[in-house]
Amino acid sequence: MDKRRYEYFIAIVEEKSISKAADRLYITQPSLSKFLINLENELDTELFRRGKNFLTITPAGERYLDYVKEVLSLHEDMLSDIENINLSSKDTITLGVTPWLGSFITSEIFEKFRAQFPYASLNIVEDSGLPLTSLFEKKKLDLFLSIDISKPYIKKLPFQFTKVLEDRLLLIVPKNHPALRDMDLRENGYQNPTTVNLKKLKGSKIITSKPNQLLTISVERIVKKYDLTPESYIRTQNINNIMRLTDSGLGISFIPQIYVKNGPKTSNSAFFLLDDSLFHYTWFAYYRQENLVPIKRELIRMILETCRNL
Repeated sequence: MDKRRYEYFIAIVEEKSISKAADRLYITQPSLSKFLINLENELDTELFRRGKNFLTITPAGERYLDYVKEVLSLHEDMLSDIENINLSSKDTITLGVTPWLGSFITSEIFEKFRAQFPYASLNIVEDSGLPLTSLFEKKKLDLFLSIDISKPYIKKLPFQFTKVLEDRLLLIVPKNHPALRDMDLRENGYQNPTTVNLKKLKGSKIITSKPNQLLTISVERIVKKYDLTPESYIRTQNINNIMRLTDSGLGISFIPQIYVKNGPKTSNSAFFLLDDSLFHYTWFAYYRQENLVPIKRELIRMILETCRNL
């Protein structure tokens, strides 16, 4: 496609003058006049009415202008699509994500990625936060999603990060727990958690995740700071089990609010939140800046968009 003929025509429309349009296009006035005459002869119609010092576009010229704009827009779309194919046709992106978060976002991200990059491949690796960090360090992942793994977990990893989801840990306590005996829980819920004296929960059984999961590290830091000294731990890899076991009265737990919102319904649990940075639970996308090609930037944008709707 010869874009110049369309650019010449648009310049004449906007400048309403052959000489001004020629100056704008850095070509001679006779060349541009000849172009317009040839174009009108080709279309067998008058595109402009000639005045003494200016041109006025005709109805036929207006319609031609509409088509010119549409053709240029289609041309840009074509170039963009071809660029995306060239960028992605040889790309296989490997994304690491924890199973809990993955259960909420993986299918939607797959659909968005496939629609935008049909010639690329997206592989998902599901594992706990610490194993994903190790895979990333070994360059077996292009990027991964996890809570804050910097201090005090892993230090000096060669990564950059972008916040994708901000959440908080809720303390979940069975309503029949002795510490709640005198509390009014009628307005209590995961969306309006109240406060509780953690000292009253000292010695309770704690239901939490497996040792290699980052939730466990967060819980252990809370236990240490508030000297909870649990009677024992009940551990399970499935967060839905944690919520169900807590709701059955077996112990207390600490669960990110997003899972409480989207997980199994609870009828026998009360929800509490402490004003403490240990209860912050934020997810990040981790990546290597030097390898952040456009297709990976777009994947991060898709992740942000998907997480925003949780």
